Amino acid sequence: MLRNFLLLIFSLLCAGSVLAQDSIVVPVRPEPKRLVNDMAGVLGESKRTEALEFKLSKLNDSLGVEIFIVTIKSIKDIETGIYAKELADKWEDANDKENGIFILFDVEDRGYAIIPGSKFRTKFDSFIIRKIEDHYMRPHFKRKEYYEGFNIAADAIANHITGRLTDTELKSDDKYSIYPFTIGIFLFCLILFPFYQYIQFKKNHFGTKKIGFISALMLMNHLKPAHSTFDDFKKGTGPFSIPASQLTSFGGGAGGSWGGW
Repeated sequence: MLRNFLLLIFSLLCAGSVLAQDSIVVPVRPEPKRLVNDMAGVLGESKRTEALEFKLSKLNDSLGVEIFIVTIKSIKDIETGIYAKELADKWEDANDKENGIFILFDVEDRGYAIIPGSKFRTKFDSFIIRKIEDHYMRPHFKRKEYYEGFNIAADAIANHITGRLTDTELKSDDKYSIYPFTIGIFLFCLILFPFYQYIQFKKNHFGTKKIGFISALMLMNHLKPAHSTFDDFKKGTGPFSIPASQLTSFGGGAGGSWGGW
């Protein structure tokens, strides 16, 4: 009974996924067919679109790779990668699906995806694609520099195909992400931690005379922490012990003030 119920749920989920993909409506590819299709109008001046088109055409002639760039205003609630695959499947012919690399940018939803053709799927795996997106597209897109983002991403793709930009170099970009953390730890140890110690020392310093930051640090370095246990207190030993002859029962009150420096 439970097994049949689980099979029914699985079948419904699969059917829903298929229906969702079948319901994706993609625009017809504009004529004349171009490599750059700025349907969202974010590239600005037409000369930028033409310059990008010329560059991609040259890369196609020299490297045999057709890089498609498509911008769309919004794809609503559809996942960017799924929509990009559907669009590439409808727009590209058999040769494009083998030698093409499809780049989609959803402007309003801030989504983007790179879909490589069958020839480049091994060279451009998901890890490399994510690196190109994160290091070459995202920084410019966040500043609304869409032409610059596409332009430098095309360079990165071309350089990776020719071997000028290796997997190792792309992976080595991760080393820069640790620099802010390392610098933060260094500053904390050098400045913030000593300052924190100084604040704590002032709280525990009961003298009436004010003490400076440098003097406090020097004093903290010379002071040795006292170690005692509850057993030491009972036995009358340890740094804060009191002889038994001087101990009295609790009673009365205490007055006066803390003496000190």
